[in-house]
Amino acid sequence: MILKVLIFAGVFALDMISKALLDYKNIPLIDGVISFTYVHNTGAAWGIFGNSTWLLAIFSLIFVIVFIYFDRKLKIENTLYKISFALVLAGTIGNMVDRVVLGYVRDFIYLDFLKTYPVFNVADMSLVIGMILLAIYIIFLHKPAKKEAPNE
Repeated sequence: MILKVLIFAGVFALDMISKALLDYKNIPLIDGVISFTYVHNTGAAWGIFGNSTWLLAIFSLIFVIVFIYFDRKLKIENTLYKISFALVLAGTIGNMVDRVVLGYVRDFIYLDFLKTYPVFNVADMSLVIGMILLAIYIIFLHKPAKKEAPNE
């Protein structure tokens, strides 16, 4: 539980602080490679569902409730799972806070060499990395409980 809380709190704080510090700023970091390019995103990844801020906020809230419910129900003690859970939760809540408070998500990390790749933020990175780690856990490490065959 402590690991989940520490990772969640650290990533969530980093997301909120970085968004506040880079609000309305455009800063080249490595020319032609990466820059901070501030944008408002009223949609989801790659701008899909544009202008659906409230719908996405409600979906995020439902996801968080269901995700926490299953975490409590399953009581998984694997470290990789705990890390993935905290990252997914921090990313989802980080962007949900923006949607509810501001009406849009603050994105600022731009990979200049990938011209068609969207601008993103710490919450997005946390969510993607967390989902990848969760998939690795589910595919390679999770051992489902064996059900006993009914007596006939």
